[in-house]
Amino acid sequence: MNSIQKKIAIILVLVVVLLLIYSAIPAVIASNPSTMKEGNYYHLFGHIVDIFSSSNESVFVLNDSGQIIVVSYNGPVPSVGSNVLVSGKFDGKIIPGIGNTYLFHASSVVQWYVFFP
Repeated sequence: MNSIQKKIAIILVLVVVLLLIYSAIPAVIASNPSTMKEGNYYHLFGHIVDIFSSSNESVFVLNDSGQIIVVSYNGPVPSVGSNVLVSGKFDGKIIPGIGNTYLFHASSVVQWYVFFP
């Protein structure tokens, strides 16, 4: 292997490692909705399954590993089917004691690209 081939191999390895780290970030920082406490700030990761928008606020339904979270956000959100990393305040269950649908008010919504599902 000459020096150019070695440099290309090193660059490819670095790219793969960076993609793995990028893909792992949501799993590391996201919280499980069933363990959240009302009023605290958390990170969620999931995909958007439905969107309801008005002129100044978006409300969307997030599927976070089978947990359904209704998220309100003051701003535009990516399209249905997009993976997003959401930060904000947990507002509790929609109907306490019944089902697993949660309310969350987002302070940021970032589209997240998944390379390794």
